[in-house]
Order: sequence, then structure tokens, then C-alpha cells
Amino acid sequence: MNTHTQPERLRCEVCDMPTLGDTLCNYHYDEREKNMSTTYTKGPWKMLDLGEQRGDDSPIVVHAEQQEVDIAVMANDCELRSEIKANARLIAASPDLLEALKAVTENAYPISYGFKINGPTLKKVQAAIAKAEGKAS
Repeated sequence: MNTHTQPERLRCEVCDMPTLGDTLCNYHYDEREKNMSTTYTKGPWKMLDLGEQRGDDSPIVVHAEQQEVDIAVMANDCELRSEIKANARLIAASPDLLEALKAVTENAYPISYGFKINGPTLKKVQAAIAKAEGKAS
């Protein structure tokens, strides 16, 4: 008697194709990841030091006011407080930085137009945009 049984195959919730342990097939998983990686909560984002406001060890938060959502909640470790706040400020500036980098690439005219940006610099800008949009790591 054969007691070895095949594991039950899961099926994709979109197209009903067999999957390998996920609720989506490879195609729909990749599509979901591609869509998720390019969408983010629109800015502006703001850093809030709740511990400073309340006089306790409440966390440091990066908050999107228009959507009423917290982007990041960071522990308020007294020894690392200044570093945590600096990280939170950088996170809060992310939407603005991404917009600025996109504007640089859209306005990178040849030198004869009076705007100079060299190839390696433009490649760094494009790489940063790709990283922010989940198209590169």
C-alpha cells in the first residue's frame, strides 16, 4: 500500500491555474508585484516626534496627512534618537525627492541649452528613480 500522497495543489484566485503554494500563479503574482511596486501613498509626508510632543517615549512617525495614514513608525530609542529622527526626515522627504529627480530627467537638455548634467550623474538619477519605483534594487 502506497502511503505517499501528492500535496494538494492550490489554484490561482484569478485564472484557476495551479500554483506552488501561493494564491496566485506566477503570471498574476508578477503583475501584482509590478503594480504594487509603482504605487505609493502620495505626499506630502511629515515627520512627527510624538515622544517630544507628549514628553514620553512615544514613537517617531512619518505621516501622510491627506490620506490620514502612517508611512513609518520608528521606535524612540533615546541613544539613537537623533539618527532615528534623521532617518524619519529622509523618509518624509521621499515623495518630494522622487518628484525632483523626475523633473531633472525631464529637463536634462543638451549643454547648448544651458543646462549641464553629465552622463554618469543622469544615470545615478535614473537609477534612484528606478529603485524608488521598485524597478531596481
